[in-house]
Amino acid sequence: MQATLEEELDNTDEPVSDSATDADDAANPDAPDKAPPANPAKPRPRRVLPDHLERVRVTHELDEEHRHGRCGGQLMPIGEEITEQIGVIPARQFVIQHVKIKYACECKECGVKTALMPLQPLPGSQASPSILAYTMVAKLLDCLPLYRQEKIWAREGLDLSRSKLARWLIDRASLLQPLYNLMQEVFFAYDIAMSDDTGIQVLKEDGRSASSRSALWIRRGGAPETPVVLLDYNVSKGSAVASMLLEEFKGYLVVDAAPSFNAIVSKNELVTVLCNDHYLESFFITSDKPLSLSE
Repeated sequence: MQATLEEELDNTDEPVSDSATDADDAANPDAPDKAPPANPAKPRPRRVLPDHLERVRVTHELDEEHRHGRCGGQLMPIGEEITEQIGVIPARQFVIQHVKIKYACECKECGVKTALMPLQPLPGSQASPSILAYTMVAKLLDCLPLYRQEKIWAREGLDLSRSKLARWLIDRASLLQPLYNLMQEVFFAYDIAMSDDTGIQVLKEDGRSASSRSALWIRRGGAPETPVVLLDYNVSKGSAVASMLLEEFKGYLVVDAAPSFNAIVSKNELVTVLCNDHYLESFFITSDKPLSLSE
């Protein structure tokens, strides 16, 4: 019944736009024909939202006073049109209360036993595992500095200074050591890798002036289906650091022409694959005429 009623309603639809066009043409018989657009715009297909996202139905219905046709009959639902939008629930903060129940015997001579809490990443701290993970992901994956996170928490009425957030991350970095070791194994198990060092400046470092330069060493490798990226901090950009980080690597190493890699390349008999920009530095320019890519 529903499908039949829908078909009947579709058949009674009038092409209003075509009728209006015909009327305009009849009123102006001498009007020149409209030229079709030179490049008619193609309708852009609407992107389908991912299936794994939860669908929350918000139903819109006619009010009772509008559920009557022109004949006075009752309008009945015959179908529905669905329009999808992306919704989001911002991060919600809450306080976890760990309630440790105390137990005692009726004899009153056995003492009191108190339930134990699960092991915490920062014992005695207000930081839960969830906020530690949230802070790490926001800083390292979403590139959200701690001073911006501090302002975000302040809007929620939480006093979490950047120094406190930094101390949380530093104190619990040791928890990630097993994961780091596993990623190193993946790195050394494949025969193609990239490495580079980037100079950085660290303020208020023990035993060093604020103008001292340090290095952030980057290693990228692993099989295509399991790529890994490792970052290591060191005060030096020397060959000793490169040799330590690549000590177990064998194969093809994509690097620049920095001399810090020469020792490990020679020791492990690595095949260096220079990037195009640094590779060109090995050639001498013998002409004043600018070179094009074709040359």
